[in-house]
Amino acid sequence: MWQHMKFLVTNRRKPSVKWVAWGLSVLILACVVGVVTLPPWVDLPLRLAIMQALDPFCHQIAERSPHVDGVPLAVCHRCFGVYVGLFLGPWMMLATRSWHSNAPGLIIGLSLVPLSVDWGLEVIGWVANTPVSRVLTGGLFGVVAGVLIARGVALGASNADDVPVEVEASSAES
Repeated sequence: MWQHMKFLVTNRRKPSVKWVAWGLSVLILACVVGVVTLPPWVDLPLRLAIMQALDPFCHQIAERSPHVDGVPLAVCHRCFGVYVGLFLGPWMMLATRSWHSNAPGLIIGLSLVPLSVDWGLEVIGWVANTPVSRVLTGGLFGVVAGVLIARGVALGASNADDVPVEVEASSAES
């Protein structure tokens, strides 16, 4: 005859908090990419509002920004690469199944090297960078940052998976 019996269970039928957090980070980053690419497809008042909202984050110089039908996106080539890379980063993490890194600061620092070289060589006048070089170097940094952000979100959330839940169970008397 069983009365009320308490035991610890871990519910594995529900999605892991880590994966829910990963999915939310991908959704948020997809929305960011959507917003920066929206100006060519919206009316002028909304376009100006988007451009103004993103102005603190990017210089938005028209000659250095991607255009669609003559209308610039809300960010420059390099920032566009960073935002797309931020979106692709969590997917890269998923593809490599890598949730861990021993030196995130070193990795993010190394991803800034090509971006800095591309920018610096133009500043000193040795080489004129191109839209492709700006998108690619920004994209590299964005992918690395996206991997590390998704990793941090997932690892921070994964602690919630390890907390046992106390459940009270009872069965009918025979």
